[in-house]
Amino acid sequence: MLAISSVFDGRAAAVGGLDRLETIRDGFEIEQIESGELISELSAASDDFSSAQSELRSPWVTPLRIVPWIGTQIRSADALSNSASIVANELAEAAARVVEVKDESQAELITKAGASRELLAVVRAARARFADLDLGPAGGLVGALEDARRRFEEERNDLDATLADAEVALTGMTEFLSGPTTYLLLSANTSEMRAGSGRFLIAGPVSVRDGDISVGDLVSPEDILLEPDAVEIADVDFATNWSDIGPNVDLRNLGTTPRFDVTAPLAADMWQAITGQRVDGVLVIDPVALQGILGTGTSVEVDGLQIDAENVFPFVVLDQYWEADKPTRRLRQRELASAALSAAVSAGTDLVELVETLESAVAGRHILAWSRSGSQQAAWELLGADGRIGTGSLMASLVNDGLNKLDTFVEVNARATSIRESAGVEVALTLDLVNGAGTQLPEYVLGPYEWLGLELGTYIGTLAVNLPEAATDIAVNGPGNIVVWGTDGPTKVVALSVEIAAGRAASYEIEFTLPPGAQAITIEPSARMPGVSWNFDGVIWRDTEPRTIDLQARDYGTAPAGDALRIASIGSQSLVPPSPSVRLSEDGSGATVGWRVTPGTTGVVVWALSETNEWHVIEAAGGSTGEVTVRLDPSATRFCARTSLSEDATMFSSTNCAP
Repeated sequence: MLAISSVFDGRAAAVGGLDRLETIRDGFEIEQIESGELISELSAASDDFSSAQSELRSPWVTPLRIVPWIGTQIRSADALSNSASIVANELAEAAARVVEVKDESQAELITKAGASRELLAVVRAARARFADLDLGPAGGLVGALEDARRRFEEERNDLDATLADAEVALTGMTEFLSGPTTYLLLSANTSEMRAGSGRFLIAGPVSVRDGDISVGDLVSPEDILLEPDAVEIADVDFATNWSDIGPNVDLRNLGTTPRFDVTAPLAADMWQAITGQRVDGVLVIDPVALQGILGTGTSVEVDGLQIDAENVFPFVVLDQYWEADKPTRRLRQRELASAALSAAVSAGTDLVELVETLESAVAGRHILAWSRSGSQQAAWELLGADGRIGTGSLMASLVNDGLNKLDTFVEVNARATSIRESAGVEVALTLDLVNGAGTQLPEYVLGPYEWLGLELGTYIGTLAVNLPEAATDIAVNGPGNIVVWGTDGPTKVVALSVEIAAGRAASYEIEFTLPPGAQAITIEPSARMPGVSWNFDGVIWRDTEPRTIDLQARDYGTAPAGDALRIASIGSQSLVPPSPSVRLSEDGSGATVGWRVTPGTTGVVVWALSETNEWHVIEAAGGSTGEVTVRLDPSATRFCARTSLSEDATMFSSTNCAP
C-alpha cells in the first residue's frame, strides 16, 4: 500500500511538473527572464520532479525495481523524473546567467560582444547537457508511462530545436559584434516608399569591433551616382523588370523589388565601385527601427534637438521637412542614424529590452540585413531580417515615383476574397488607394516639383503586387498602365502606374487562381507606416508582420496587437500640428512652449504631462502667436509638452521634454 501510494504521489508530482513546463513554454515572454518569474517557475517545476523522484526512490518502492515488468515501470518513471529535473534546473540556471550577463553588460564589465559570447556558451552548455539525458527503458511500458515518455521526448526535441536556433543566431551575432565587421548602412525613409522598405536616402559604412560601433561618413546617394555599366545587375528578373530606372546607378532605386537578398549584394557591389571599399554586409534601418532603438529609454541629440522614441518618427517623416535648408536636413539625418546606432550598442543599453523593442521592427521589415558571412547570414535569416519572400508570398507595394514624401498620408487598403472551386482557389484582390494629403503640409512633402506639371499633393508611383508562384489566370483592372508583368524570383509580379490627386482615391483589381492543392498564402509586410490594411475573407489586420493563411483549413491565424506606429495622428490628420520646442526659464518657475507657425496651425492646443503620467490641456492658444509661457509645478522633475489641433489626447504630432 505504501509503495502504491508513493508511485501515485510520484506520478502526480511529475505530471504537475510537466504541466508547469508546458505552461512556461506556451506563455513565455522575454521579460519573464529579467523579472525573475521564469526562474521561479522553473525552480517550482524542478521541485515537483524532485518530489516525484523521492517518492519513486522511497524504501518501500526500491525493492520493486527487481520485480519483472513492475521494475521496468518504476525505472522508467524514475529516469523521466530525473531527466525532467535536470532540464528544469539547467533552464533555471541558464535564465539566471542571462540576467547576470545583462547586468554585467550594463555595468560595462563586459562589452556587447562579450555578452553575446557568454550567452552562446550558456546555450551550448545546455544543449550538451540535454543530449545526454537518460529517458529510461522504452519498451514494455504501460500506456500512461509510454505516453509520458513520448511526450517528454517530443518536448526535449522541441527544446533542442529552439536552443539550436538560438545557437545559430548567437553564433552569427557574436561574429558580427566581435568583428572586425564593416557593413553598408542604408537609412530608409517610410515617407517615400519602395517595395518592402522605404527609399534609401542615406548611405555609409558602419564598422564593429569587440562590441564598439563606429559610423563613417554618411552621404546622400544623390551625390554618388554610378555610370550605367559600372556594376552589372546579376539577377535576371530584377534586370528585366526594373533596369530602365537604373537601380545599378542610384542606390535610391534599389528597392523596386522586395527581395533584399537580391538588392543587398547589388548595393554592396555599387558601394565598392563608388568608394573602393568592400563591405561584409548591408544593413537597412528606417524610422520605426530608430523608434525601437530609442524605445529602450535612450535619447540622442541631433543638431541641438533632443530626439527620443516619442518624437523620432514624426521628426523623420514630417517635421524635418519644414526646414527649408536641404544641407541642414541631410546633416540631421546623418547625425540621427549615427547616434541611434551608437546608442544601440552602448554599455548602458539593456540587452533584453533592446531585443524586445526591435522584435516588431524586424517582423515588419523595418530592419533588413544581409551578409557575405555564412554564419551571420544564417543569423539574419533565423531572426527574420533577411528580407526574403517565398513561393507562397502575397505582397502589395506602393512605390513612390513623385519626388515627394507623401507615403505617410496615402492609405492602402487591401480587400481579398477566396472561393474554392474544382479548378482551384480563386482569389479576388482589390486595392483601394486614398491620398489623404492636406494642402498645409510642407511643400517638400507635397511635391512633386513643378516641372512634372502636376498639382501639389499629387501622388504618382507604381503599384507592384507580388503573387504566389503557383498563381495562374492572372487578370488586372485599374486606371493605370501595366508597367511590369512577369516573374520576381520565387513569385510572379504585376505592376501598374498610379496617379492620385490630393483628396482623391483609386481602386485596382487583381484576380488569380491557385491550384486545388495549394496549402497556404503568406501575406508579407510592406514596411509602410501606417501599414497596409488587409481584409481577407472578412478577417481584418494591419501588415505589421508576416501572416500565413491556411487555405485548406480556412485558418487566418492571429492578428498582431495593432500598428507599431505610436503617433496616431500622423496618418490620420490632413492638418498635422507642428512639433513643440520647450525651454525652461532661468529660475525654473516656468517654461516657454513654442512651435513653427504655418497657415494651418491656427488654434494650437498645448498639452503637459502630469506627475501621474497623464496628459492635460494647459493652454488653448492660437497658432499665430507661435509660443506660450506656462508656470511649472515646483515639485515636477521634468516638463514635457506636445501640441494638437484639438483637445483629443490621441491626436498629436509629437512630444518634447525640457532638459
